[in-house]
Amino acid sequence: MKDSGILTTLGNEAYYLGQMDNALEYYKEALEIDEELKDKRGKATRLNNIGLVYQNWGKPKKAFEYYKEALEIDEELKDKRGKATCLNNIGSLYYDWGKPEKAVEYYKEALEIDEELKDKRGKATRLNNIGLVYYDWGKPEKAVEYYKEALEIDEELKDKRGKATCLNNIGLVYYEWSKPEKALEYYKEALEIAKELKDRRGKATRLNNIGLVYQNWGKPEKALEYYKESLFLRDLWMCEALKP
Repeated sequence: MKDSGILTTLGNEAYYLGQMDNALEYYKEALEIDEELKDKRGKATRLNNIGLVYQNWGKPKKAFEYYKEALEIDEELKDKRGKATCLNNIGSLYYDWGKPEKAVEYYKEALEIDEELKDKRGKATRLNNIGLVYYDWGKPEKAVEYYKEALEIDEELKDKRGKATCLNNIGLVYYEWSKPEKALEYYKEALEIAKELKDRRGKATRLNNIGLVYQNWGKPEKALEYYKESLFLRDLWMCEALKP
């Protein structure tokens, strides 16, 4: 019999390479093994993974079915960490669906579990997600409040990748507020972290965001400089991602 853990690892690799058909095939094969072995915890994980694929495919109803089934198992097993993950994913689904009230409801329930478990990394993720909802909901002041709380945790945990994400999100709010100096301050700090982590994709995103600030600030030559570097890195990253 094949190992469901190995199949899941293969599914994860395919997922992150954007090979969703392959990812789904691996996850479903792993799920069959979990069901045969009556491994409920494994089953919940696989259902959650399958939900992620369907969400990525733009099939929210199908994703919701899998997330809900995974959530029911986590509740039965009293697996709070697994439950928080499912709640977060359902919140993400409602966010994609354009239903901010429901998204915040699920994210906040996941946040309560993080606080109960003293899971600071999970808490930072949930705070950032809630901030994203409030930002898209047209409540930037509330968004910044959550982003900054998440940023404090990321700094405490020395989570540079999480810190870069928060800095970028705060920069985006200042950009929307037409405060270019502050936006650049946050974007450039996020860019430095991307360089340090050798995160080409993150670096390309930050460079593009900085270009947008300069463009709207009436500095097209400066904007073009950043756009060109961003485009070069995106092309490089795409080439590497497509390598067999």
